[in-house]
Parts: sequence; structure tokens; C-alpha cells
Amino acid sequence: MTLVGRAGELAALEELIADTQKAQGRSILIRGDAGIGKSALAWEVERAAKAEGFTVLRCAGVRSGSLAGYAGLHDLLRPLFGGLGDLPDRQRAALEISFGRREGDSPDRLLIGLATMGLLEEASTTSPTLLLVEDLHWLDTSTAAVVAFVAARLGGLSASLVATTRVDPAYPDWESAFTTSLTPAPLDDDTSRALVLDHTPGLDDTLMGLILEQARGNPLALAELSAIVPDDAVSLSSTKRLPTTRRIESTFLAEVGLLPEATRSALLIAAAGEDAPYDEIVAAIRSAGGSEHDLIPAERFHLLQVQNNAFVFRHPLISSSLYESAGTLEKANAHQALAGAAKDAGRAARHRASGTLGFDEDVAAEIEATAIAAAQQGAWVEATGAWRRAATLSPSPDDRARRLVAAADSARQAAAPGEAADLVGQAKPIATDPELIWQIAQTEWMLSVTAVYRGPSTAELVTLAQGQPNAAKGLEMLVWAAATCYLQGQTLDVRRTVHEQLESVPDGVDDVLRSVGFALADPQVRFDDPTVALKRFEGKVSESDGHLLNLLAFATENSNMQTAESVWSAAVELYRNLGQVANEAAGLCGRGVVRAVLGRLDLAVMDLEQSIQISQDLNLGVVLAMGLAGLARVQAMQGYRERTQETLDRLRLRPEGEVVARIAAMGAWASGLLALQHGRFAEAFAELQGTSANPPIALWAGADLVEAAAGSQQGHLVSDWVTLAETTAESADSDHLRMLVHRARALLSYGDEAHQHFELSIEYGARTEARVDVARSQLLFGEWLRRERRIREARSHLANAKRGFEEAGAAILATRAAAELRAAGVANVDTSFEEQAEMSRSLTAQELLAAQLAATGLTNKEIADRLYLSPRTVGAHLHRAFAKLGISRRSQLQQAIGGVGRLAS
Repeated sequence: MTLVGRAGELAALEELIADTQKAQGRSILIRGDAGIGKSALAWEVERAAKAEGFTVLRCAGVRSGSLAGYAGLHDLLRPLFGGLGDLPDRQRAALEISFGRREGDSPDRLLIGLATMGLLEEASTTSPTLLLVEDLHWLDTSTAAVVAFVAARLGGLSASLVATTRVDPAYPDWESAFTTSLTPAPLDDDTSRALVLDHTPGLDDTLMGLILEQARGNPLALAELSAIVPDDAVSLSSTKRLPTTRRIESTFLAEVGLLPEATRSALLIAAAGEDAPYDEIVAAIRSAGGSEHDLIPAERFHLLQVQNNAFVFRHPLISSSLYESAGTLEKANAHQALAGAAKDAGRAARHRASGTLGFDEDVAAEIEATAIAAAQQGAWVEATGAWRRAATLSPSPDDRARRLVAAADSARQAAAPGEAADLVGQAKPIATDPELIWQIAQTEWMLSVTAVYRGPSTAELVTLAQGQPNAAKGLEMLVWAAATCYLQGQTLDVRRTVHEQLESVPDGVDDVLRSVGFALADPQVRFDDPTVALKRFEGKVSESDGHLLNLLAFATENSNMQTAESVWSAAVELYRNLGQVANEAAGLCGRGVVRAVLGRLDLAVMDLEQSIQISQDLNLGVVLAMGLAGLARVQAMQGYRERTQETLDRLRLRPEGEVVARIAAMGAWASGLLALQHGRFAEAFAELQGTSANPPIALWAGADLVEAAAGSQQGHLVSDWVTLAETTAESADSDHLRMLVHRARALLSYGDEAHQHFELSIEYGARTEARVDVARSQLLFGEWLRRERRIREARSHLANAKRGFEEAGAAILATRAAAELRAAGVANVDTSFEEQAEMSRSLTAQELLAAQLAATGLTNKEIADRLYLSPRTVGAHLHRAFAKLGISRRSQLQQAIGGVGRLAS
């Protein structure tokens, strides 16, 4: 068949085929109203691809299949299941669980997307591959999200994707994920006239004008309206004021109206059960008093046909217009018939729910079972819809509230915070059971730490905890309140209230958790030994436990950053083993921030880059913003001026910084450090004052604030920080903080007093693993000694500082130390590190991450599992990294990236 009026679109599709053959895969989304010719273009590109020897993988959405998670993806990937064994273990498990091929914890959608990419990458090495997705707007949302994930990642592959979708506010808009979009325009009058005459030769000018006016260039409308002229010109005139799609639907309904009543009833059942196989449709028709022979007239009218063991309508508008025009009772009866014939329990439950008018607890329970099954498959969007529908069917307010809360938590896990908030809002007024009230608070609190959502205030959490008869759950609420204090920088009065309520909890309820609460509510409280606390989480698998483990890590940061790093590492390992990718992103972010404070910049970058990548894929706004703030600080330490500014610019576009005080404080720290590193002391001081938004961050950023104050002659303004840090250092027994306090006092002192404080700073620093802070104390001491004309003494400290900065990868500070050494009269200062740093700077974040892990001996498959990439993507990153570094073997990586990119022990 030759398509008329579509030369531009066909050329774009031909170019896609050619690019795919050159391993330049792309994605095209064909958008438009019903009947504009989207399917015809899809058929044309499929024909062209097969002619060139492509493997074509296809799936299609159906109007009635919205609650079956990953059904479309299963259809799309079925021919590739033989390659499942080549995937990294966690990715293979995620895909198999989502398809019901094995049991396991709910898989993360990122792992499912990566597994899909892995299968496609392998398939495309055998033959060029085309993915064809029709009616994306009707595809189950979980599959559609994977399609969008793939659409944005086909560059460099011999695989491309073409999808069709309607343009309608009622449907999700996936356009931004695609490389290109095509929106076929209405045909012009000359092309329209030729198309009409092809269908109805010799048509007179009056009727031709009427058709052209009604069809408005829509190919399907032109064809269908031509079919009823001249027999039904009066009917055509009566639809003159309808939109084009409605006119086409009216035309189809007019055709259906000519059929016997039994045929129309059978067609309605077929339309209501588009996702059902042939035998179920026939059984449903029989149970409604009809026969499969009733469909013969519809087949003769070419309204539908049997294809691949299913009834397929000539055009989706036929089934949708049939269904939408039917009465409520007619549709309910059709669904009840389908429910009785369905062999799949989930499909039966969905039809029974669609066929139920009013409340019905039995049906609500069936739908709830499908929600649980969808959640186990990781299809959170479909689970949310099922729980929401179960709630509407629930006669009991308590059951309705319970299911609304489950729907809200499911929506949260589907990265739909707006929908989760709406569902919570519906549940709150009718929830009376303390367990439900606790679940609502838990969902709201977890929303508030992962998205832009103002959850319950500290005071509200305290009040809820007081009304909770279960002491353990009340304690957990108080710990959430303490965490809110920690993250949002609450006033002393609020902290005291939380502290008093924690004291009122009886001993023995959960002493470990209570100690976490104390440490979060009051930064002066020392959390001594987290080893016992970590045992509390052994074998725990719930998401709530994951957040509590994060809180334990936060609680240890005030007293001991090394201990905090070990707790964050335990959390990351737990989340990775459990496949809780969103929690892992939060854990990586937390550990990255701590590692940055400890001066383990290479490891910090790895953690933060991974966290940012995962957070982008999973729409974790708060974690993403926190990761960007942490990364900007590390980049400033490394001396990447442009990269730091780019990261800060990305952070400023995020709304989370205005809601979460910890993010605002971290961003201020990064901005201030960037200015400080380049000698802009007054600007640095102004920026660093913003760290006061979050006291724990302000505590650790204070040493930079003092350095900026001293450099801008404003030292008298930082005495409060020195006093607070000194007190905290003693109460927490933190040598790291003592080092910072003595460095600060040295910068604010003169003569022998300054000398003494510098020496104490270095002495305390030697007891820590905070290599960058130790080196900074040595650098500042060396600079002070040189100004005091104590050159020989200065050289030793400056050399130690340079070595420490090089080991940590702090390029700008290493360069500064080298310059000071030359100024101190040291000839032939080694500059090899600066050259290495410049070379490593040419690598992208992903290339450097892959190179760092490859340097430790990991295989591409192991790196892919670690970085949430496909093995072939890892190979591509390493190939580009080798080229930039001028090496050809993995064994050369360690030397090539050296101190700048080396993984610290």
C-alpha cells in the first residue's frame, strides 16, 4: 500500500532504518489524533525493516488492559527470553519476577529497565532490531515507563524504537523520552480529494465538498465517510458540528447499528474484553445467551477479525466507540460475562470489578489480591490503580481507609508523590484505627524525605506518637520527629520537646531506636557504638527499616564520621542485596557526603554520581538534590571550577533546596567552598553563612567559614561557631572536630598562640582518617610559617600537604601546595599529579566510574551490576576512557588514573 501525503514522515522512518544499520539507534514517537495515519506509518516502517533483515519486536496497548503490569513488556521481549542468562544476576531476577517466572521481592523498575536494555543490546549484535509499540497511550503504565527508559538510551546500538500514541491530556505524555517525534498533519485538499475518489470514484462535487469539510484531512475519516456516501448523506450532514474523532465514531456506530441486536451484544463483549483470548470471548458470549456465530455479520462488515487467537477490531475507534456508547448496565453485564469466562484470576477480578455497581466486599478483596500481585511484580502504578478501585468498592470505611493507605504507599513507590498525597488526603478523614494512622504518618514521612512534600510537622508527629497505643510504633513516630529536627534544623524548643517525649518512652521498648532519636534530636548527644544497633537490622527487609538504618547513619555523623561511613556502607550493602534501589540511592548519597567530609574524594564522587544517576531514573527529587549538593562540594575540593558551577546550576533548578534545610545548607557549603578555593573570601563567607539552615552541616562547614572570615577580616563574627564546635568535640570525643577547632583558632590568632594551635590541629588530625582536612591544616600552617620566615619548617608541612592532597585527588589544593613549595625555595617540584589530574578531567563521570571499578579487577558484567548499567554500556565507557587516557589494556588503568581516580582502601 502506498501512503499519500506522508513523504516527510516516510523519509524520517527510512532514515531511522538506515541509522540503525550503522549502529546509530534512535527512537521516534508518532503522535496524533485517531485516524491520522499513525498505524499506517508503523506498518510501513515494519515492512521496510523486515525487508532489510531486521528482527522486529512488537507489542500494542489495549484500552482495557491498564491494570495488568508489564503485560506489554512480556509480549515485547518474549522472543529474547533465551538471553536472560547473559544478564547480571539482579537484572535477570528483576525481569523474571516482573513476568511471574520466579518468586522474590518486588523488583525495582530501574533493574527491569536495565535488563530490557541488556536483552536488546545482545539481540542487536546478531541482527539490527526494531521495537514497534502501537498505542503507547493504552499500554500498561509500567511497560510504557520501560519503553520510555529504552527510548532515551538507544544511541550506539543497532536497535531503534518506533511508537505510536494519541495526543490527549487524558494520556501520559512520553514525548520527552524520544529522540524525535512525528506529528502527521491533516492531508491537504488535493490529496484528500484523490483519496476519496480512490474509495468512491465519480463522486459529485457537492458530496465531495461535504466529505472534505467533515473529514478535515483525517485519512480514516476520509475513507470511512466515503464508504457511507451517497447512501447516508443526510446522516453525514447531521454530524457536521462534531469533532473529527467523534464524527468517525458516529460513522462506525452507524455501521454497527445496521447489524442484528445479537451481533451488537456480542461485539460489546469483544470490545470490553480486548485483552482476553478468543475462547474466553466466545465463552462469555455464550454465557450471555449468544453464540460465536453472532459475530459473523460483523466480520462480513470488516469490523473485526480473528487474528493470533484473539478478536481484533479494524480500528481501535470501533471498539472504544462501541464500549463508550453502551449503557452502564450493558457494560456491567458484558464484564460479568467476561469475568465468568476468564481463566486468569487477575483478569477475572478486573472484569468483576468493572461489572460491579456500588459496594461489594468480595469483589474488593479480589481486586486487592491483584494489587498485591502487581506490587510483587514491581508494577506499582497498576498496584495503585487496583488498590484505589478496591477502596471504591469497600462498604466498610475502615477497609476503604486501609486500601487508600495501601494505594498511597504504592503511588509513593511508583514515584508519583502527587497521587500519593491525594490518596493520603482521602484516607485521613476516615482513618480511625491507630495502625492505619501510623501507616499514614509513615507514608507521609517517607514522602517528605524523598520528594517535595511537606509531611507531618514535628509537633504533629509528637501528638500522633502520644496517641499511639503501640509503644514501639509511637517510638518510631518520635524518631521520625527527631529526624525532621535533624534534616530541617528545628529550634531548640522543638528539639527539647522531642527529647522529653523520647525520655518518656519506657525502657526496653527499643533502646537502640530511642538512642538514635536522642542523637538526631540533639547534635550534642553522642551515639557511642553503632555495632549493637546494626545488629537490630540484620535480616530486616522492610522499607521502613531501611529508612531507620539511614537515621542510624545520620545519628553517628555528629560524633564520628568514620563510624558514620561504616554504617552507611552497611546500609548500602543491605539495600543492594535486597534490590531496594531507591534506598540504595539514598544510602550512596549519605555515604558520599560523609566520605567527602573525610576527604575520600574519589570514593565520594563514585557514590554521589551513582546516587544522582539512580535518583534521576527513579524520580527521587530529594535524594537527587542532596546528591548534587554533595557532588558540587567534592568538585570544588577537586578544583573542577566549571563542573562545580554546572552542578550548582543544576541544583538551583531543583525545588527541593527550598524545602529541605539540609540540601540548602549543603548547597551553601559547596558554593562557599568554590569561592574559598579561588581566594574570594568575602563571597565565600557570605555563602557559607547559609549553612546555618542545618546545624549538623553548619558544624562541619564551620572550619571553612572561619577560613573565609579570617581571609576577609571578619574573624570576630565566627566566635559562636568556635565555641559550639569546641563543646561538641568534647561531648562527642571527636578528634576530627578538635582538629578543625584548633585550625580555626590558629587562623584567628597571632604569634606563638597561632603556632601552638596549628600544631595541635595537626596532632589531633593524625588520629583521624580525614586526609584532606589534615592536609589543609598542614597547608595553612606551612603558609603561615613561610610568612613568618620560618622557611625550612614550612617546607616539611607544605610537602606533607601536597602529598595528602594528591592521595585524596584534591587537585586545586595540591597545585596550591606546589606553588607554596616553589615560593619556599624548593626546586623541581613534581607536577606529574597535575598532568594526571588534567587527563582524568577529560573523562565523563560514567567513564571515570567504570575505569575506577575496572582498575580493581571487576568484569564488565560485575561493573554493570554495581553501576546499574548494561555490560555493553560499561564496555563503551571503558573504550572511550582508554582512548582518552592513551592506554589499550585494563592493567594500565591503575597507573593512568593514579591518585585522581584511584579507589581508596
